[in-house]
Amino acid sequence: MAPGRYFDEGKHITITASRQLASRCLELTALFETGQSFPDCYGRIGGNFDGQGLSLGCLQWNFGQGTLQPLLSAMLREQRQTSEQVLGSHRCQLLATAMTLPRAEQMAWVIGELDQPSWRNSLYEWATTPPFRALQIKAAQPQFDWAIKQCRQHGLISERAVALLFDIRVQNGSVQSSIWNRIDVVDDLVIAPPDPLVPEIIRLLLLATFRAEAAHPKWREDVRARKLCIAKGQGRVHGRDIDLAREFGIRLAPASDLADT
Repeated sequence: MAPGRYFDEGKHITITASRQLASRCLELTALFETGQSFPDCYGRIGGNFDGQGLSLGCLQWNFGQGTLQPLLSAMLREQRQTSEQVLGSHRCQLLATAMTLPRAEQMAWVIGELDQPSWRNSLYEWATTPPFRALQIKAAQPQFDWAIKQCRQHGLISERAVALLFDIRVQNGSVQSSIWNRIDVVDDLVIAPPDPLVPEIIRLLLLATFRAEAAHPKWREDVRARKLCIAKGQGRVHGRDIDLAREFGIRLAPASDLADT
């Protein structure tokens, strides 16, 4: 594949086929979720505006729902040297102690201590290190596995299809069986074209459109913009022009992850 590029405030980072599709899908969805490109999406921090104490990372894992603590504990346990180099031994110990507190005490500590500028700067630097990025990709693996399973079950073959279903899993949760049934009905009415990728494009556009229709009215237009951007391979979302192949290396070509094993 021709190399693509991430664009982030003038910093051009070449990407190649060696980058796992899981990480490319994650970083695309993270751009939608956080407004940040690589590598900043991995260090994106949200405060207690939503009552979750503090959120961190590509998919905004947080203290309130208990989704961030396993990531922090894993980094402290498995990457102690990197953690101490970035945070310092004292802060590593504070975090390790906080992980053992009851949830109410933990949340109070997070809101009073962790959600401060000096901590935020250190957490951003920590979360964007390669080991922490790898942990975030691993934490998102169940969503990626679900996307792969859906593609196999419904005859989708492309990297773009995997990205679309991954984004649906993160933003919307699932695809109702009634949506797949509607797509199948349209398929039955379409004469098979000579290009095998044309049915793929049609199914992606239908999936994007029908899933947006099923979304809550408050979020419907946002869902539609995101999903159609992925289905078409390009579009404008949140005021930003996005090209999946050029920026993320996500193409209409068959995904190797879907190959029979």
